Amino acid sequence: MAASTAKTINGSDLMVFVGGKSVAFATNHKLTITAEMLDNASKDHASGLWKGTTLKSLSWNMNTENLFAYDGEGETVIDLFDVLTLGQSVDVVFTINKKGTAVENTIGLSVTEGGWIPDDTVGSIQLTGKAFVQSIDINAPNGDNATFSVQLEGTGELKKVTVTQ
Repeated sequence: MAASTAKTINGSDLMVFVGGKSVAFATNHKLTITAEMLDNASKDHASGLWKGTTLKSLSWNMNTENLFAYDGEGETVIDLFDVLTLGQSVDVVFTINKKGTAVENTIGLSVTEGGWIPDDTVGSIQLTGKAFVQSIDINAPNGDNATFSVQLEGTGELKKVTVTQ
């Protein structure tokens, strides 16, 4: 058996992008894809003890957890607040970030100037779609970093795109 050349991806490199830019000061991202199933068991469908199911629909959402700041490279909590309150859908991408020149920001962290952007290297894979900002949760614990999380609810298809150019 030949040795595998598979390479795992570091979680720090896999990100949520909104409107082409990362969400500022991210600490965690999550993509959930769900299949809703329809029970198709009937008296005519003899399956014994086994339940019969059919795919009814697919849905998806993304969640991002971040340190709180009013400014920063990338989409901030204020940018996402505006998207939520205007009821606009946004283009979102779940993929690896593109490496670039890092700069120091207001809280001393390094990030690419203008915010991280999706990797557009030929052959890279992106999961893309449109979503609404469903919720923003802000947490301000005493004596600790303020944080926020954003729930993005997918509308329509989440597509797998392989960059070709």
